[in-house]
Amino acid sequence: MTLDQVVARLDGRPHGAFKDSFAAIDATDAGMELLFAATWIHRNPDVPWDRPAPNSWTVVRTSKELAKWTSHHDTEAVLLPGLLERGHFSILARREQGAIVAGAVARLGSGVVDVSNV
Repeated sequence: MTLDQVVARLDGRPHGAFKDSFAAIDATDAGMELLFAATWIHRNPDVPWDRPAPNSWTVVRTSKELAKWTSHHDTEAVLLPGLLERGHFSILARREQGAIVAGAVARLGSGVVDVSNV
């Protein structure tokens, strides 16, 4: 996708943003600025995982839990309750003394697990 295509898709909207997973589009000429940068991570599947996952991580299963999870990083209008019904998504929460202290979204796709919103 080119900057012109991005601008055309955002035309007429009072606010707009786009995800550029590979940082390939410089949108400064369109008056946009970088909101945040992220890093891709990878774990070699050939390396054995020899320890159990910490039991402080749980799967978010209810709309109420999701509302609490999303309130920690301003995604209330992005990660909606319908996502909990999709079998290939899991929203994870790490808790300490009952409070959510970390989280992630895991999505199974094409034989790999994508992890986002960490």
